[in-house]
Amino acid sequence: MSVDNSAIIEKHWQRIAQQRRSKKTHEALLDAAEGLILEGGADAATIGAIATRAGVSVGSVYHHFRDKKAIFVALSQRTLEFFQSLYAGFEDPAMWKDSTVRDLIRVYLEVSVSTLKHQVVARHAAGAVAADHPEFAKDFARTMVWGREIALKHILAHKHEIGRPDPERAARIVLDQLSAMYAGHIDPGRRSIALEPMDDAVFVEEALRIAGAYLALKTPEER
Repeated sequence: MSVDNSAIIEKHWQRIAQQRRSKKTHEALLDAAEGLILEGGADAATIGAIATRAGVSVGSVYHHFRDKKAIFVALSQRTLEFFQSLYAGFEDPAMWKDSTVRDLIRVYLEVSVSTLKHQVVARHAAGAVAADHPEFAKDFARTMVWGREIALKHILAHKHEIGRPDPERAARIVLDQLSAMYAGHIDPGRRSIALEPMDDAVFVEEALRIAGAYLALKTPEER
């Protein structure tokens, strides 16, 4: 007796299609929440606003998430995984073997600038659920430190380019300086001195110039 598997196969593909649509909607809701947070902070990301931004019904939002906190938990997790994956990709020394200290600092600055929105979202989302999920803020802080330590490790692999007597101390000071400069660049209220606003590309070049001068980077002929 032959068995007609066509109905079973059709049902299988329908289930896969439904799962894909569900995942797409799930991500669209998180994208909508992210955009609203960037525009107006965590308070702007209401269930109604998220539904409108994502182009779905409020009921659809509740189908995917129990409440607003659940959205922030998922958003915190997604953003944390983004940074963990990003920094893991930078760990391989072979990736940087032909780079100079100047190249490494440029990448560090450009990554910091280009991931600004993710950092803002992480702070707001983790802060909104801190009472119930303090681990997100702690994990995010640890991940940022990890990214900085990766940069330091690669810079010190080229410490022969640094003209200071103590290359490690000098590199740590520079990373501290860059962090302070970056904080002032994205938040004028945190600037220690009055500076004119500048676009990201100008900021990267200026910060790179200051870092290079402090480290007393050697020319290829001097190494």
